[in-house]
Amino acid sequence: YITILFTGLLAMGTGYGQAPISTTGCRYHIHGMVYDQQKKPVLGAAIYVKEIAKGDVTNALGDYTITDVCTGTYTLICSYIGYEAD
Repeated sequence: YITILFTGLLAMGTGYGQAPISTTGCRYHIHGMVYDQQKKPVLGAAIYVKEIAKGDVTNALGDYTITDVCTGTYTLICSYIGYEAD
């Protein structure tokens, strides 16, 4: 059991929750955290965005960031050795 938290599409370089500088192009990113049942960060979990074939691997804090994402609806897939996909 792994939980994925994400903040959604955010404008790069403008800070969390602020309006994007431009709505054209792919200037957004998806950022989040992966943690286990004990709420401990998961290092090395692969996060993949199916529709755009991009991904990242979580760091020691469980954080991941996928950059250069256009506005849209995406499916995030998380995989980690020893865990089954739903």
